[in-house]
Amino acid sequence: MNTKFDFKFGDGIAYFGELRIFLSPVNYFLYGIYHNSQNKSGEELIKKFKKYSETDSKLIYDFLEKKYNYKHKKLMLIDFLDIINSFGFGKLNLVGNVNLNKLVINLNRCHMGNLYKKFFNESCDFLIEEILAGFVENFLSCLYGKKVSSKFSVNGASLSLECFISDEDYIFKNDRKYFSEKKKFTISNWLKSFIFSKKIGPNENGTFALGHIYAVCMPWFFGIDYLLDLIKGDMEFRDNLAKMEGGILVKFNSKKISSSPNVIMNKILMNFGAAALGKFNVINLKNGIFEMSSDFDTHFGRFYSKDDLFLLKRNVAMIVCGAYEFAYDVNVSFEFDGKILILTKVSKGRKLNSVESEISKNLTVRNFMFKI
Repeated sequence: MNTKFDFKFGDGIAYFGELRIFLSPVNYFLYGIYHNSQNKSGEELIKKFKKYSETDSKLIYDFLEKKYNYKHKKLMLIDFLDIINSFGFGKLNLVGNVNLNKLVINLNRCHMGNLYKKFFNESCDFLIEEILAGFVENFLSCLYGKKVSSKFSVNGASLSLECFISDEDYIFKNDRKYFSEKKKFTISNWLKSFIFSKKIGPNENGTFALGHIYAVCMPWFFGIDYLLDLIKGDMEFRDNLAKMEGGILVKFNSKKISSSPNVIMNKILMNFGAAALGKFNVINLKNGIFEMSSDFDTHFGRFYSKDDLFLLKRNVAMIVCGAYEFAYDVNVSFEFDGKILILTKVSKGRKLNSVESEISKNLTVRNFMFKI
């Protein structure tokens, strides 16, 4: 898919145009929804998704408002849909113009529900595409200055999103923003080759490719709000899921390169920056000492507490911890101060605990690399 916006990567950071983004394998992303839906209603989750997307929708509106000088609502909407179509959920298309305070947007090539059923052998009790509906509702509310609501309906193999523009005024005040990166990104030759060979980016079928892995591409404020909610709701599960994600990375890379643990760990850490979750530098691989490099505190510190950002970084570090344990077949103690990660070997023979065993049924290499 050709977009009007460029992807920029480097230093564990990624931008899509002016939008700060991160990437996540689809099955890992859906697992959060699956676990969350076990103790929350679909209605409650949809409400939260729409709340999480308020900030980024307003920021996208502000970007486009400057570009089009407060005019050309239709052009702003088309550009907005071009951005949303790069998230990896399918392809949104505007159907006609506003008519009687209603606007219709079709979602073609939607696949999240089918993948969810494939991964977990059950259907989600709500449309995962409601995540997109939240972005659309919030953007249109900014665009028209009126509160917008929406409703999905099935239209053959597609979905139709009917958007209703009310008479209720909408004003969303937001002090959050993305700070344009003035510095020149540093990027490894391998990652540069990976990106410029077009192995990262949106596909014509509405998916987003991260090499041989299909992923979702999401804005960071949505991601932080969503992930913090998941971590605070069940930190033990998120730790287990992050470690299992690291284990999948080991299995994935073991199929491609030498099975040497050192080689595998170095390859994983070299790839890590592509997800835009920060990056990890090796201080001492043998002793399991790594340094996390990220701009989370400087970039997001004025909008989130230090404790919240620590939880975010700690969860990312758990992925590296899992990769280390499974690569070297060891159990480790975990020490992390927000920057330095120390993994000390406790015993040999990495065994799955009961939670990890349940996760492993669905978080597999086969589901990690799939074709839609």
